[in-house]
Amino acid sequence: MQGQAATQYGTTGSRGLQSGRKVQDRERRLIPVAIRRIGILCAALVVSVFARIVFGQTPLTFEERQQQYFQDCRNGVYQLQRNGLWGYLELGIHPDWVHTIIRAMVYGAKNVIKDSGVNGYDDATVGFFYSVHLDNVLALRVLLQYPDKISSDDYDLLIREFKKQHIDDSGFLIAGNPNQKICAVAGTYLYCEHFDPDAEFVYGVKQPDGTWTRPSGEYMGAFWDDFTYNGHTYKRGGRYNVLQFTRDWLMRRFDSWVRTKEYSSPDYREFDSNWYTHPFLTALNVLSDFAEDPDMKTRARMMLDFWLLDYFMDYSADQHGGAQGRASCPMGEQRSSSEFLFFGFKNRMRPVFPSRDALVSPYRTPDIIQDLVDLSDEPDDYWHIHMEYNPMLHEPGKGKLTYVTKYFNLGGGCATKGWQLNVAPDPQNGEVPIVIFVGRHGINLQETNMNWEAGGMFFQYRNVVASEGSTTYILSPRDHFDRDEQSGGWRFLKKGKVMIAIGAGVEVDLEGVDYNSWDEFKRAVRANTHLSLQRIVTSKGEVIENDGQGGLKGGERVWHFPFKRMETVDYAGNHLISWRDNVMVLSKHGRRAVYDFNAWQFWEDADALDLVPPEPPTQLQASEVAEDHVVLVWLPGPPASDGDEAVRYLVKRDGVVVGTTDQPTYRDDNLFGGMRYRYTVLAMDKSGNLSRETSQLVVDTPAPAVPLEILSLQPVDLTHLRVEFNLNVDKTTAEDAHNYRIEPQITVLTAQRLDNPRFVELTTERHEPGQRYTLHVSGVWPVNARNDQPVGDPSWTYTAPGSRAPEEDRQPPSPPLNVHIVGP
Repeated sequence: MQGQAATQYGTTGSRGLQSGRKVQDRERRLIPVAIRRIGILCAALVVSVFARIVFGQTPLTFEERQQQYFQDCRNGVYQLQRNGLWGYLELGIHPDWVHTIIRAMVYGAKNVIKDSGVNGYDDATVGFFYSVHLDNVLALRVLLQYPDKISSDDYDLLIREFKKQHIDDSGFLIAGNPNQKICAVAGTYLYCEHFDPDAEFVYGVKQPDGTWTRPSGEYMGAFWDDFTYNGHTYKRGGRYNVLQFTRDWLMRRFDSWVRTKEYSSPDYREFDSNWYTHPFLTALNVLSDFAEDPDMKTRARMMLDFWLLDYFMDYSADQHGGAQGRASCPMGEQRSSSEFLFFGFKNRMRPVFPSRDALVSPYRTPDIIQDLVDLSDEPDDYWHIHMEYNPMLHEPGKGKLTYVTKYFNLGGGCATKGWQLNVAPDPQNGEVPIVIFVGRHGINLQETNMNWEAGGMFFQYRNVVASEGSTTYILSPRDHFDRDEQSGGWRFLKKGKVMIAIGAGVEVDLEGVDYNSWDEFKRAVRANTHLSLQRIVTSKGEVIENDGQGGLKGGERVWHFPFKRMETVDYAGNHLISWRDNVMVLSKHGRRAVYDFNAWQFWEDADALDLVPPEPPTQLQASEVAEDHVVLVWLPGPPASDGDEAVRYLVKRDGVVVGTTDQPTYRDDNLFGGMRYRYTVLAMDKSGNLSRETSQLVVDTPAPAVPLEILSLQPVDLTHLRVEFNLNVDKTTAEDAHNYRIEPQITVLTAQRLDNPRFVELTTERHEPGQRYTLHVSGVWPVNARNDQPVGDPSWTYTAPGSRAPEEDRQPPSPPLNVHIVGP
């Protein structure tokens, strides 16, 4: 189903709207998938649920977990906590609790529920508008999915206060970290799309000193940046349409998370984390359920699928794989989160944090993703290696690797170093996962069970890690091992089938798979295994040399750095997830799904047996070349050996995909005059296979014959200026500080041309706040200037940021009359 991201749902009637746009079809809420009235669960279901919880059998199905949740709501398990809100609304029960929670959404939990008298109440984040992470996006699920399940007063309160706090006061900008921002922006987008599409806001608040701040008073520039997307430019201090701004912000983030160099943005830092994956999943889930814009709905659905894969392909043994900083709870306890509501690996759902709204969503994880992440039906000798790359977190040019089996996972790569081993608990004893790492760094149990460098620098080959440090950390409420012995300089641990040897790192094997017995494993380790950051020798005698680029085995490369955005290979050499040119292909057990993040379209039922790539296009040429655009044309390649022809073409400029088309022509806009661009094209068939690239086409855009001018000058602060020219400027002349002169009496120290070749940032001596200055530019040339090009000597007058002090305040202070020295 090409391009289809979510089913279109029916609508039912509801009240009108008092403020903002009058929504004529106010009925546009989803019919909840869950049954509106659920009786007491049948005895067979109760027995099944109890057996699975106690004995740790196959995870519950979505429907079983959903009904278990509803039964918990009936029994008052959640009381006034927001996690119970969805069950109360679905079942039509506890209207007084619903009323209290909605007020808490607006005014904050501590203000509303502090005197409720509820014993053991600990959901301090119930106030959606004030909560740390889920923020306002869940308020939109209430408004859009349950308008006839809440009172008119509560409905009007949500509408009125949302508009006041988040639109009129630009309150969604208060979000200051990635987890808050995605929820705040997604909620605000949906509010404007459904209720107030013409709303406007000011992008920040300008202070007397010239800085832009958020409403909370913190420096806005640390969290929100100026940006351009889809032809729209947003600068702090400007006034913009809220719907357009939030739509562009979200789509820019989606692009950056999967397919552009921008995915090193700070907004990506907690993408892959036990503690903070759920705000992203919650926001994406609500967007995919309620966005009216079909493009937004599709992208949100694709990102939701992608994010679940990103998280769960690392997951086994009841624990997220790889050292992630802020990713594991104290003492190795796994915290249930939205991720587990989709898959049910953690059967016992804690009553707090995060919301259970996923259980009333119509979204269902695709079968192929369920199959990829659920290892319960795999043989004991199954393993896969999950590789990914996020330059904001992982060692530059390398990435994160996790070796995943049914019983343990081993790996890491977060920040610049750090690894961990997670061992499955014994479900019959109510245990939590065991986390082990060897390192020289301490741990912080106040917030998490390890810091960013837990495990230290390491070198990994599948189930073996060589590590710096000599201190072993075993995190569990109790070191519950079947065997714990020391011999020959090794510490040997056994938990079920998992056998661990700890030295300068670890080797982990499975009894009955890698070795027949515990004694055989110990003998092989003592006889063969040698671990160092330079060389690994495994218990089976495999030798891997660390060359800093992924390692060598028998002279051949082990890993190929940097890793692709996301890729997974299993024990049989099958590519479960493959990634090329922003096209992700999932394959398992005869199923295949294709996600094209260039065109933002996907197919869930591609031909899993078709592995033949199409033939590449031929005769690539430019039919039109202008200063700001190029028109490319080519001939389709001949049919492949299986008869398939291209259904889409990917156009690459300077090695990066810039567009897709289903026709043998493409217009590439937003180019710069006087620049050289290199183009190739490749074809895609209906199964997601990609061809080779065409031969490279080099195109030089003509430089305009106009003089160089300054279009704008922005004082970043008192020692930095950002200059925008009308033309791309030559790097050598633009970065010569002698070509810039500031009057009166400010010296330019350095000049740097930015990624956009029209911009230059100057570092200067300190300006006087509020003083007027003039910048003179001489000797800076346009890129590829023509012989008849007038160079120009532009200038620009500006005011330094901040307020000029009164005359009397700028006099030097008088010396003190008396000096008191305190101390010996």
